[in-house]
Amino acid sequence: DVCKLNLEVIRNHDQSRLVLTEIQIIDINKNLENYNINLLVDTVNLNFQNLNKILLKNIGGDNIIKFTTLIDDHKVLLESNKKYFINLDFLNILKNVEGIKKIEKLN
Repeated sequence: DVCKLNLEVIRNHDQSRLVLTEIQIIDINKNLENYNINLLVDTVNLNFQNLNKILLKNIGGDNIIKFTTLIDDHKVLLESNKKYFINLDFLNILKNVEGIKKIEKLN
């Protein structure tokens, strides 16, 4: 399970302590809303087949995925014409695809 915690520091005369004020269990399979991402990819080392399989499983959501790569020292930006379901599990799987160097959340 993944949890989101809110902590507060309570200061007394001589010591301080952390107090848990809220705990929220996060469902890693719940689709995120308005969570558009940019993938920085290394096209030389990218496992295209694995990435394609992962993306095909998640088509149909409301989120945009953009891709950034460098070719001959030029930055190339691509935007998919499909929209995707994105959740924490999907992001974790993407993070482990060979050739994906970075995942950035877009505003």
